[in-house]
Amino acid sequence: VMLKNSGIGITQFDIAESLEEGIKCCRELMPDLIFLDLTLSDSTGIKTFHKIQQISGSTPIVIITGNEDERMALEALRDGAQDYLLKSEISPVLISRSILYSIERKRIESELFRSKANNEALIENTKDSIWAVDRDMRFITLNTRFSESMELLSGRKPQLGEYMHDTLPEHNRMWFREIFERAIQGEQFRVETKLKFTDNNHDIELSVNPIRSVDGTIVGVSFFVRNIDARKLAEKRIRKSEDAYRL
Repeated sequence: VMLKNSGIGITQFDIAESLEEGIKCCRELMPDLIFLDLTLSDSTGIKTFHKIQQISGSTPIVIITGNEDERMALEALRDGAQDYLLKSEISPVLISRSILYSIERKRIESELFRSKANNEALIENTKDSIWAVDRDMRFITLNTRFSESMELLSGRKPQLGEYMHDTLPEHNRMWFREIFERAIQGEQFRVETKLKFTDNNHDIELSVNPIRSVDGTIVGVSFFVRNIDARKLAEKRIRKSEDAYRL
C-alpha cells in the first residue's frame, strides 16, 4: 500500500521470505531496487546484506531495519548499501525519497567507479613516474613506473601508506622535503635536476601540484617525473653546433 501511495510507478513488486529465495529472485528477475530486511528466516545481521550484495550487481539496496538494528544498517551503508529505513518510521513519502535517492546514488557510484578505473589505467600506462602523498608525506597513489624508479634510486619499492621521507636515500630527502613544502603552501611548479640511480645518473623534470579538496583545502601533493636524458643530450648537441658555427 505504501509503495502504491509513494507516487512512483512500480509495475512489479516481489516478496522473498528468506535469503535463499531472495537470491533466487535477484538472479531471475534482475530488480531495479532491493528492499532488504537484515533479519530473515535463514540469515540475520550484516552477513545478510553482504550475501545479497555479492549477487546484486548494480542494483541499489535499501536496508529495512528495526530501531534495535540501526547500528547494523549504518554498517551496511559503510559497506555499500544506498540507504536505510526504520520500520517504525516508514511512510509513502520516505519510501519515495529513498527509492529516488538510492537509484541516483548508485548511478553516481557506478560513474565514479568507471572514472576511477579509467584514471588508474591512464596512470599505469604512462611512461612518467606518478605518485601522490598526503599532508604527512604518506603515499596515497603510486604507479608501477614510479615503484621501479624508486627501487633504482633507493634499493627498494615503496608501499602505499609509507612515509615518502623514509623511502628516499638520505642525500635526497632534504631536496624532496623542500619541494613538498612549496607545494603544500599552494605553489604549482616544475623543476629539473639530475638524480643518481643505481644504473646511471639521469636528468629528470619534476612537475609538482597541490591536491585540493572540494572546499579548496590543500590535502596533499602530486608528483609527475619524466626522464629528459634525450632532451638534455639534444640541447648539448645544439649548443656544440652553435659554438662551432660561431667559431
